[in-house]
Amino acid sequence: MIAAAYLISFNAICYAQQNINQEFNSVVSEDSSKAPHGGTLKIADTYFIELVLNDSKVVYYIYDLNIKPISNKGIKGKAIFQFQNKSTVTISLITQGLNGFSTGNRNLSNYTMCQAIFIKAGKVSKVEFIKPIFNAIKYTCALHPEIIRDKPGNCPKCGMALIEKKEMAKKNLNIQTE
Repeated sequence: MIAAAYLISFNAICYAQQNINQEFNSVVSEDSSKAPHGGTLKIADTYFIELVLNDSKVVYYIYDLNIKPISNKGIKGKAIFQFQNKSTVTISLITQGLNGFSTGNRNLSNYTMCQAIFIKAGKVSKVEFIKPIFNAIKYTCALHPEIIRDKPGNCPKCGMALIEKKEMAKKNLNIQTE
């Protein structure tokens, strides 16, 4: 009977933690201004993972829970991309800069869902991204074209005002999970 009570308590705690994580993820990922590179932030265990689409390249950045960059040294990453026709591609990620990982020159921008998996010291952290809807108008820095935002503002690198960058609107593809 005591074991059953512990099991119920444990399940309740796990359920509460899952709800907190889901609520936190939805709040953080809705506002790209909290993401240092203007992407989508999601929590993965004790890390934040930011997904950024730069033209056709997919880039991930890793942060601690205070959204401070974590070095990518000693971390291995891979990503599984799913497309509209339900086909999948698994990519070993390439380190980029001090805390980034990229898909290299592979054009994977037409994915509908992707799962990023990072391994550090034997610990596995996973996060899933559903492709967001993109606004038709984006804003970028004249000096730092890698900075792309959904709304006007200032460049986080140099402080210059972001300028309008017109892009073709992209559709959000619905994914049915089984």
